[in-house]
Amino acid sequence: MSVGTRIRNARIHRNVTQKDLGIAIGFKEESADVRIAQYETNNRTPKEDVINKIASYLDVNPLALQEPKINNDLFKDVNGIMFTLFTLDETNELEMFEYDDGNTDDPFEHCGIVLKHWPWQNLLFEMKKRKEELANGDITLREFNEWKLNYPFTSDDYENQKTKKTWRLEKE
Repeated sequence: MSVGTRIRNARIHRNVTQKDLGIAIGFKEESADVRIAQYETNNRTPKEDVINKIASYLDVNPLALQEPKINNDLFKDVNGIMFTLFTLDETNELEMFEYDDGNTDDPFEHCGIVLKHWPWQNLLFEMKKRKEELANGDITLREFNEWKLNYPFTSDDYENQKTKKTWRLEKE
């Protein structure tokens, strides 16, 4: 997902207009909406300081507005991920297995991994928990997105409780 799409999604999630966002981060009123539209359509790429201002105004983690590095340079970043996996394997914190997804039309073999590294396990279990809560109707899509937009500050296990963010909506 592009930076522009991420900005647009966060802006809509916060129910903010392009003009209001542009003015809030310092653009002139007459061009504020145009500048934000240019970012959202990927005609312009916001610099890091602009992303930080947008994130601050929208009250989201700046990382939620940036493309994960895996999408920028696929081979370079896949290699970085592989070296992380190599390290986990060398410390016996990675287990690999083959599995069949039951789809006979799928020509690919499947390889799964188990990360026995406790921080990864906690992160993965929390993500699984949130996805299950969403599927079961225990949380709304808006709450799920709020959890993602402010992660790790919304994490159950976030260590610095002073900056922990509330992401669940008040029940009526």
